[in-house]
Amino acid sequence: MTDNYIGANLKGKNLRYSYLAGVNLSGADLTEADLSGADLTEADLSGANLTRADLNKANLSGAILNGAILDKANLIEANLNYAETQEASFVYSLLNKSSLHGVNLVNSDCSYATFNLADMTYANCRAVNFAKASLQKITAEYAMFGSANLAFACLENANLRRSNLIGCNLRGANLVLSNLLDADLSEANLDYADFKNSILTGVILAGVNLETVKNLNGATFLKEICEENDELTIEDLLKINNLL
Repeated sequence: MTDNYIGANLKGKNLRYSYLAGVNLSGADLTEADLSGADLTEADLSGANLTRADLNKANLSGAILNGAILDKANLIEANLNYAETQEASFVYSLLNKSSLHGVNLVNSDCSYATFNLADMTYANCRAVNFAKASLQKITAEYAMFGSANLAFACLENANLRRSNLIGCNLRGANLVLSNLLDADLSEANLDYADFKNSILTGVILAGVNLETVKNLNGATFLKEICEENDELTIEDLLKINNLL
């Protein structure tokens, strides 16, 4: 295959298991194309339309997807490690068990998308819209979520150790059983967020209002205080927060 498909019409094409590493597909129409298992390593898909495309188990490591449209696409178990996906759209996309290690998702729209069990370690998710997205059991250690919109997102059982959540909108988010060890939640909106049985040890809450948090029952906040209390109340946490 040629290495240049700029603006090509590949709508609905069967490209399953194709070798497209390094190919220029910028601006191409890949709507409903079958790219499952395809090798798209370091391919240029900037501005491409991949609406409802099947990218199940595709290798997109190091690929360029800036401004691409991947709404309702199937990216289950896809490899997006270190891919550039700034200002892309993943609305209602499926990314379960995908590998997003070090991916750059800055300013992308991931609302209603599903990331369950995905690896987002070191991912750059600044200013991403994750509204009502499902991120259950993700691994996102050291990830950057600064100013991201996670309103009403499901982060149950998520591993967010040492992640940057500064200025995030977590209104109504489900963080039950999540691990936020040493995470930075400074200036975040936690209105009606549910932290039941979550790990909040070492978390930074500077400038955060905890009065409207939905649930902190069973949360582990500070080791030395938890040793003396079976269950921390919101009042306890407010006292601690005033010392930060």
